[in-house]
Amino acid sequence: MKIADPKQHLFNIVENFPDIILTINDRLTILFLNKPFFGTPVSEATGKNILDLIITNQKELLIESIKKSIKSGGMESIEVEDHFGEWWAVRILYMKVNTKQKFPLLLIVFRNITKQKKTEVALRESEERHRSLFMNNPIKTIIVDHNGIVTGYNKKWADNKNESVPDRVPNVGDRMYSDDFAGKHEIDMRAQLMDCIRKGESKTFPELKYKNKYLSVNITPYPFGAIITSKDITDWRIEEEERKKFELWHLQTQKIEAVGTLASGIAHEFNNILWIINGNIELAANTIPMGNQARYHLEQVEEACARAKELVMQIISFTKQSDQNIEPLKIGLVVKEFFRLIRPSLPSTIEIHQMISAENDTVMADLTQINQLLMNLCTNAYYAMKDRGGKLEINVLNIDIEDEDTDLYKDLTPGKYVLITISDTGHGIKPEIMKNIFDPFFTTRSESELTGMGLSVVHGIVKNHGGAITVQSNDGKGTVFNIFLPCYINQDIDILPTRPAISLNHEKILFVDDDKAIVDAAKRMLERLGYHVSTALNGNQALKFFQTESHPFDIIITDMTMPGLTGADLAKKIFEIDPDSAIILCTGFSTSITPQKAMDIGFKDFLLKPVTKNKIAETIRRVIDQKQEMS
Repeated sequence: MKIADPKQHLFNIVENFPDIILTINDRLTILFLNKPFFGTPVSEATGKNILDLIITNQKELLIESIKKSIKSGGMESIEVEDHFGEWWAVRILYMKVNTKQKFPLLLIVFRNITKQKKTEVALRESEERHRSLFMNNPIKTIIVDHNGIVTGYNKKWADNKNESVPDRVPNVGDRMYSDDFAGKHEIDMRAQLMDCIRKGESKTFPELKYKNKYLSVNITPYPFGAIITSKDITDWRIEEEERKKFELWHLQTQKIEAVGTLASGIAHEFNNILWIINGNIELAANTIPMGNQARYHLEQVEEACARAKELVMQIISFTKQSDQNIEPLKIGLVVKEFFRLIRPSLPSTIEIHQMISAENDTVMADLTQINQLLMNLCTNAYYAMKDRGGKLEINVLNIDIEDEDTDLYKDLTPGKYVLITISDTGHGIKPEIMKNIFDPFFTTRSESELTGMGLSVVHGIVKNHGGAITVQSNDGKGTVFNIFLPCYINQDIDILPTRPAISLNHEKILFVDDDKAIVDAAKRMLERLGYHVSTALNGNQALKFFQTESHPFDIIITDMTMPGLTGADLAKKIFEIDPDSAIILCTGFSTSITPQKAMDIGFKDFLLKPVTKNKIAETIRRVIDQKQEMS
């Protein structure tokens, strides 16, 4: 299709063009304008100076650009902002229409770029915000390209003061996770990074060990490579481990308390049974002539009852949680009794050798804790030898620490000590873990076997007794533990003289127990000793007897745990009636009463079942004698 009037066609295009198009001469007079210019109609703007019509503070820039275009004969481009906040892209082109042209003619195009300009500003502000977030992110962040080369990192890399093991600041161009930077992890992090970039899948390493610290690392791919964040979680992990240790310690404490409660209940019932057996044995022995073979068999049963009682008390001593009961102890006797009790629980493949050579083996100590110390060390020895067998050896001897020895025994002051050595021929302790063996919860065994509290408890017990503990071990050749405890020098310990045969007496006794078999055995036993015995099967019945009896009782012997009134409650009510009453507490075992608590209530003595005839007779005689002396 042929255009009929090309000039008119071109004019129509220019007139309807969205941009402002105008021509000016060298005097800046507008010669042609296609649409209103800055609010001025075309008819009014034509013939006027362009500077009189344009509303901007950047007129000098426009004049300078016009001069440059005239001088160069080319095009100049600038951007100006008017007073209304609108932005304009200005193109200035020098035009030479023909050779006869006597003055410059310039074509100027104004295009409104406000929307584009606002978009650019918003984009720059957004980029600046993101850059600020990146640079000030409290987590170390590194950007790498497709080849795993560092292209940027944030300010956190320069802030190393709060880190357990500071890292150097990376350099742009470093090859990430290589010898260049952050290499030598416990896993191939370079391979993990490149796999993340190649597959476009994020990777997380919540507890990555690196240079004696722990890091939480995330690798996130993005179109130009990957972003790596790294946070030092060493302190958090230590706190978490401490929290877990505390929870485990609390759980173990609850278990020990539960076992102690169970053992206490068993001990009470078992001791009651033992007294019934023991009491009837003594009664039966009195009916059998001397020299009769049956007496030998009864004596064996009586000895077995005594051993059973000791065994029950050992179980209680290993499980009860109480304050220290410091008293003079002969360590040699404690060791002998301990090994006599544990021998049946050790396999025959483990030999036990004892050597008690100390002339003075008395120390001030808590029997329960000394037994626990021995148990923990022997348990460790057993685990070291359980697969191949071996020899468990314990020695008790005296040692003098002189002034010149304090360098060798840094935790001890000069003086006389009892030295307990416990050695085994097991697998020994590796040198690299020797420094940790006394740490709480440290163990080389599985969690199902032990909690790692054994040696920590041993260390605490020894320290609480003013002693010290050392260890020597060779990997594969066994271990020796040396325990130093201060000697107890003042050994003037009162020993009650053995009384002669008990003479017949005629005092009145009220015996109170809720077990009928015990009551029957005790009644016959005491009557054989010459006492007049009344019995009651509970506290309320005993209180009624006491209130109605015309002739007061010389002695009241009561159990502790009974339905209705306990032994302690019964005693308090009797003391309200007669404060001078002589009452003896005789119990199988109770966690609610101790000898000291019994004395505080007003009991004259404390007996632990099973009680032999001689023991109860001696106690009754002593209490009656003391009562008569005070009256």
